[in-house]
Amino acid sequence: MNAKVAAWIVGIVLVVFLALFEVRLDFVFSRAREVMVADAGQEARFAACVEERDRQIHREAFGTIDNPDVQREVLKTEKEKAVAACREHYPEFLVPVSEPMQFRLFDVKLRYWH
Repeated sequence: MNAKVAAWIVGIVLVVFLALFEVRLDFVFSRAREVMVADAGQEARFAACVEERDRQIHREAFGTIDNPDVQREVLKTEKEKAVAACREHYPEFLVPVSEPMQFRLFDVKLRYWH
């Protein structure tokens, strides 16, 4: 195969690649380190608590209040109280997680299929 044909093939492959993928310059370098993140189990218990209280709040609000504006206000204030109460009951615990070293020059993503 001569050099012109090889150059054409490389060019066509490059054009197809750039048509299908979004390529961004994304320089990332970080050393291996230990970071503190929220404990997933504790956060799941907190989310379940909020969800259960939210269901109960909706049940009570729609069962006892006829005015939609009052319902909205009650739901908002009671949800805020529920989040605070659940966070008090399930406080956020931070646990150490090891992050590996990262080195990246380019970020490549599919353009059309997400």
